[in-house]
Amino acid sequence: MTGFPRDANRPGEQRHLERSTPVFQCSCRRAVFSENCLQIRYTIDEATPFEYIYRMIDGKDREILSILLENAAISKAEIARRIGLAASVVSERVRRLESDGVIKGYEVRINPRALDKPLLAFVYVTDAKPSQGFDTAAALSRVTGLEELHKISGDDCYLLKVRAAGTDELNAIIEKEINPVQSVTRVRTTIVLNAVSERPCLAGHDIGGATTVDR
Repeated sequence: MTGFPRDANRPGEQRHLERSTPVFQCSCRRAVFSENCLQIRYTIDEATPFEYIYRMIDGKDREILSILLENAAISKAEIARRIGLAASVVSERVRRLESDGVIKGYEVRINPRALDKPLLAFVYVTDAKPSQGFDTAAALSRVTGLEELHKISGDDCYLLKVRAAGTDELNAIIEKEINPVQSVTRVRTTIVLNAVSERPCLAGHDIGGATTVDR
């Protein structure tokens, strides 16, 4: 493996090069997975682009990712046994997938009923346009029981996934934490009767082939 030359604009930065392919340029930090490799170009300013070629994402990497999606607590030795590589090789591949931002982290999925939080609700929030510079998203991100917060298109502006002990706690969250936000003009709530399927990110997809990822 060949070391990528250090860039004069970023002392100490170095990436490894496994395969050279045409490079695209963008002003944001964006990477593309393809069948052969992942690559990205960072732009410091309009006049000074510089690039790093990320290592190849191959079939073994995708096998590792598929296994980790099923069980993130699985041992490297067991992954190695399943895909036919040495445990040390698997550990190095996982480390690089982490450092490249392909694996962003690991999560524990807890049974909410075990902690007396069985109620799941989706809360739709509309805010004033314009909001006079008030950061509605930042205020909503502090809501008790919040699991996900998304800015959405359509009649509503934000979608919150909120978990609570029951309708009393959910009502208190809405009345005391969401409605008082100064830019909020409307709140609608949908209570989940039965969570038919809850899956981790990309669990329902074939992670092979072309995929786009923001870092």
